Amino acid sequence: MGTGLRPRLEAWLNRRWYGDRRPEWPLRLLARLQGCLVDVNRRRAEGAWQAPVPVVVVGNLTAGGSGKTPLVAWLASQLKARGLRVGIVSRGYGRRRQDLRLLGEDDDWRSGGDEPLLLHHLTASPVAVGRDRVAACQLLLAHHSIDLILSDDGLQHYRLHRDRELLVIDRSRGFGNGRLLPAGPLREPVDRARLVDWTIWSGGVPAGETGLAMTLSVDEAVRLADGSSRPLGAFAPGPVRAVAGIGDPARFFDSLEAYGLKLFRETPGDHGQWQPGEEDYLPVLMTDKDAIKLHGQSQGDWWRVPLKARVSPSEALLDDIQSLISNEETP
Repeated sequence: MGTGLRPRLEAWLNRRWYGDRRPEWPLRLLARLQGCLVDVNRRRAEGAWQAPVPVVVVGNLTAGGSGKTPLVAWLASQLKARGLRVGIVSRGYGRRRQDLRLLGEDDDWRSGGDEPLLLHHLTASPVAVGRDRVAACQLLLAHHSIDLILSDDGLQHYRLHRDRELLVIDRSRGFGNGRLLPAGPLREPVDRARLVDWTIWSGGVPAGETGLAMTLSVDEAVRLADGSSRPLGAFAPGPVRAVAGIGDPARFFDSLEAYGLKLFRETPGDHGQWQPGEEDYLPVLMTDKDAIKLHGQSQGDWWRVPLKARVSPSEALLDDIQSLISNEETP
C-alpha cells in the first residue's frame, strides 16, 4: 500500500473507531466474522506449546500502537540489570520477507521488521522473528542460552503457552468504540482484559481503574550521522519536520510541541517508510521506529528522538517476573 493511501485509510478507520462516526454495515458484518475467528483461535490454548523457560507476553487488545515495544525494551533492560539473560520474539510485522530468522548485524528493517530490529539495537538482546511465535522461540533457544523470553505482541497467539500476560492500554484511546475489527479497534472482546496478569496504562491509570502506570517521555534528539545528542528545547522555536510512522503519531507530535517547536507533520503510516520531501533545509526529528529504516542514509540534520518508557511502581512487576525463573529452578 502506498505511503499516501495508507495514512488516509488509517485516518478513515480512526474516525469510526475513536470518533463519532458509526461504522458502516460491511464493517459490522466483518466484525461478526472476526468474533467467530477469535473463538476458534482461543481453542488453540488447549494444546499450547510450553517453552523450557518462562515466557512473558506483552500485548494489547487494540490494533495500532499502544506502547508495547517501548515497554518490552524497558523490561529487557530492567531484567538484564538483575542479571537475567533475556531473549525476545516478535512477528516482525511489515517485513518484505516472512521467513523465520534470528536477527543479526546485517539485517535491515525489510528483512527483520522495524520494531524487532529496534529492540535488537536498543536492548542488545537476541531477537527471533516469525509469524509462528512457537517456531521463533525454538529458534531462539537453539542458538542462545537464555533465562526468559519476552514476546513483543502475541497476546492472541494462543499456540504459545505464556507464564505471564501484560496488557498495555493507551489511556487516551482506551478501547475506542468497543467493537471488534474492522468495525472497531479490538482484536478480542473487552472482557479479555480481565484475564491478564498485569495491566499497564500508557499515560497513567484512570480514576476507578487498577494497574500500573507507564510514562513515555522524550527529552533529547540523537543525530543519525554521528550519534551526537542535543536537547529538544534547543530546536525551538523551529520550524522542524516531524516524522512519525507509528500507530498514534499525535502522541509524538504533542511531545515535540510541548518544547515550543513549530512542526511540519509527516505521517507515513504505521510501519510505513518516510520519504524526504521539499523542506530538506529543515531539521528532521523522527521516531526511533522511523530512524531504524534509514540506516546508511542519514544526512547531517536528521535526528531520532528516543522514546523512554518508565513503569511505576515497578518492583512488584519485576519481582513477579523474576520469580518465574526461581520457580523453574526449584526441583
